[in-house]
Amino acid sequence: MAFTVELGDQRPSHRCPDCGAENEVTHGFIYRDTDAFALYHGMFSRAHYDRGVSLRIIVGDWSEGASADSRLSFGVEVRSGAKDYEFMLVGADSSAWPDSNLSAAMLTREQALVHPFKQEIFHAAEHIIHEDPRIRAFLQDEGQAA
Repeated sequence: MAFTVELGDQRPSHRCPDCGAENEVTHGFIYRDTDAFALYHGMFSRAHYDRGVSLRIIVGDWSEGASADSRLSFGVEVRSGAKDYEFMLVGADSSAWPDSNLSAAMLTREQALVHPFKQEIFHAAEHIIHEDPRIRAFLQDEGQAA
């Protein structure tokens, strides 16, 4: 099973509600063996390296006419660790992306931890951080700032 990432159009940044600093936003598409697998959104702020990157990964049925109810959202936080990147599944209460009109409600952390797609979500997240240049650059900077 091979994952590939296709970058989406540039998204406008917006202000952090906590401090007013710029939050950078990116998104793209993930393919598994050339089939649509997921859509992702990422957000990070150079003013908050401690928060890492907040990802929403939406998986499910991407066929024409499929409804939002046929897809699930997973929240993933990514940070630079001492030796490698650290990934953590989070629920809507801890995510920068709690709601989406593209999927049913985001899974809770507990639901995500036992979901059959869990390993594929981590695999997709690894591809995102390595193939999305904005996220990759932020995480490299974060590792140097730590």
